[in-house]
Order: sequence, then C-alpha cells, then structure tokens
Amino acid sequence: MSLTTHSTSPEIAPSSESGTGETAATLSPTQASIVDFFAHAATSLSLPKSVGSLFGLLYGATEPLCFDQIVTLLQISKGSASQGLRMLQNLNAVRTVFVTGDRRTFYEAEISLRRLVSGLLDQSVRPQLESSAQRLESILESLNGQPKDQSPEDRERNQVLTTRIQGLQSWHSKATRLLPWLARVTAPKRTQT
Repeated sequence: MSLTTHSTSPEIAPSSESGTGETAATLSPTQASIVDFFAHAATSLSLPKSVGSLFGLLYGATEPLCFDQIVTLLQISKGSASQGLRMLQNLNAVRTVFVTGDRRTFYEAEISLRRLVSGLLDQSVRPQLESSAQRLESILESLNGQPKDQSPEDRERNQVLTTRIQGLQSWHSKATRLLPWLARVTAPKRTQT
C-alpha cells in the first residue's frame, strides 16, 4: 500500500488544491509510520491489513476525517474503506462524529485501550468461543461414533485425537470462564452522575 506522505508537517497537511475545491491532504512521516504499525498489528490479529491502516490513519489524525479523506490518504478503494470502517465500528474501535456546518460523516479512532479490548472481546472472541464449543463437541461425537471393528492403527489414532480434543475442550472451558472476568476488567468505566 502506497501512502501519500508529506515530509515536513507533523499533522495532516494541505498539499495542493484539488478539482473539487477541497484541499488534498498528505500524511507526515510519523503518521505514515503509525498507519504502518497498525497495519502490521492487524495482520498479527488475523484482521485485514487495510483495517489496521484505517485505524492507524484515524489514530494518528488530530481531527476527525471524512470518508473521502480516508480513501485519498490511504489510496484504497471506496469499497475497502467502507468495509473496513464498518468492521472497526462493529469492534467499537471507530466512531462517527458530527462536524458543525458539514453534512459529511466524519470518523475518529477510539483511543481508550479499555474500550478497544472490550469491543474486540464482544465482537470477536465471544462469538468464536461460542461456535467453537459446538464444533469441538461435534468432532468428539464423530470420533466416538467410529465403528468398533477398526484396525489397531485407526483405534490408536482415534484415541490420540480424542485425548487432544478433550484437551481443547478443557482449554475452551477455562477460556469461557475467563471471558466474563476479562469483560469486567476491560469494560469502559462508568461515570457517576
């Protein structure tokens, strides 16, 4: 992914007038590094690199950005930007903001680590744990349903696999018990009114 960078400004800076009457923007080298950092972080979490780049762009922006600015700065397709923003909003990593006098939708990153982890747990980890319990049980039932007249090699293999699946179920059970605690620890603190 090639980013539009500007070598002197520490913030998103105007570079030239575009045909739409708006000023085109570029990224400072620091902002480009932030985008790159989050792009790599996203891939380590099995998220699309473009999602990390989107979050990094918004995280490094000092003001909310509109959709067109995001597309231009990251040089990505509108479809990729739209899909990535939707995913980030579902993870509570990005929120829309209102800019007075402008009808466009603007976006900014959630910078609270507590909220980011909470959103990741709710939208990604919890559903994965719920569906994996059913899959593990199905695999174990399949192993237990094997014919009794198996070859010794098949019987040994199935016993090893049964032990491994039971180990995964034990890990799953512990993770399921840990999840509510993690959710409480990472839940955004409520302010008292």
